[in-house]
Amino acid sequence: MKGLGVERFIYTDIQRDGRSTGPNVERTAQLARETQVNVIASGGISSVAHLQSLVDTNECNIEGAIIGTALYEGELSLPEVVEEFQN
Repeated sequence: MKGLGVERFIYTDIQRDGRSTGPNVERTAQLARETQVNVIASGGISSVAHLQSLVDTNECNIEGAIIGTALYEGELSLPEVVEEFQN
């Protein structure tokens, strides 16, 4: 896919999606490392700590996260997340 010009993947662990159990950090990091393509993590993210766990992998290719359910259900606020990771 990289050879075809794909610049990023969205990786959603469907077993975690909407369950607020945290992202599949290991698999997300593995995908970023092995493909050398940017990855957006999705599935299970419901706290700043969950987002921090993605940052802590030090995988430069993890470029973002989808936090849809957590925002919709009020578990996270976008201003809180932006403030935490702005720097």
